Amino acid sequence: MEVSLAVLADYVVVSHDQKLSILGIFNNINGRQAPGTFPNCFIVIVMELAAVETNREHEVEIRCMDADGAPVFDATGKFVASNVTTGNAIRANHVMQLGPHVQLPRFGDYSISIIINNDLKKEVSFSFMQVQPPEPPQLPAS
Repeated sequence: MEVSLAVLADYVVVSHDQKLSILGIFNNINGRQAPGTFPNCFIVIVMELAAVETNREHEVEIRCMDADGAPVFDATGKFVASNVTTGNAIRANHVMQLGPHVQLPRFGDYSISIIINNDLKKEVSFSFMQVQPPEPPQLPAS
């Protein structure tokens, strides 16, 4: 099994025939202060499987770490690749909702490791960046 696509997105829809609609792919999270809240979002994983890997349960773990390797959050789940699309490869989509109760402890770089059946398949990197509030508009002098 290989992961051919892994992204963070604001919103995802998977149709009954496994078509993905991914809205708002991002790799930067903005905040005014740290710690800050991880936004309510989704991690989208597209897997390419061998025929023998379908119709059985697989374990997936999402592990987020800061730049120093300190854990930020973990999420685990299971899936069965049974409703897959065929063609040149067998593909399955897996979507997990993340946030909004996760705290990012400081500004900087982070990574999310995607581990399937205890095997690291892909990493998604993102940055938590400080932004300043907008300046209030200047009123003309009378």
